[in-house]
Amino acid sequence: SMFKDSDRAIVANLLRAVERYVHWIDIGLVANDQFMPLLFHVLNTFDEDSEAQVAAISVLREIVSKRMDAGPKLSLIEGLGLVPIAASWSTSGVPGISNDDHELAVASSKLLVSLASEILEAWKKVENGVLSLQAVGVALDDDVISEANTSCSIAAAMMDQLFPAVVEVFKIPDDEISP
Repeated sequence: SMFKDSDRAIVANLLRAVERYVHWIDIGLVANDQFMPLLFHVLNTFDEDSEAQVAAISVLREIVSKRMDAGPKLSLIEGLGLVPIAASWSTSGVPGISNDDHELAVASSKLLVSLASEILEAWKKVENGVLSLQAVGVALDDDVISEANTSCSIAAAMMDQLFPAVVEVFKIPDDEISP
């Protein structure tokens, strides 16, 4: 936080280090009330050098892609508040496109695709887990079924929000940006 506005190169290097470790550290060390506001501050501070923004987006992508159980993953993604931000790209455009910042545009599109993929994967795991257990005759508690239905509803709502932005990314004629 000391360098967030004064030395973007140090911030970018720090975020690249954090990105490397997200996959094996406890998610609570980065997805918390101290770190996330700093990360979003860097992400939303636009300047001519987008190196720190690209690093912030890469950290967010690692957080979203972290291996977790499906229910907590959906709660994490919902709690991060990334879906409304990424969904707004359907009208405002993918960051980096309007100012020809290719690296920022690639990082942003990868975040969007990771976000959509992780939501779909978690949704599938929740739904298939309950359906599979019911199909083999396992009696499930009403609370388990209700929790699974809630998770599936949350995933469906997030995908409804993201879908227009995903379609917009697919329209971009750059193969690196449009996965």
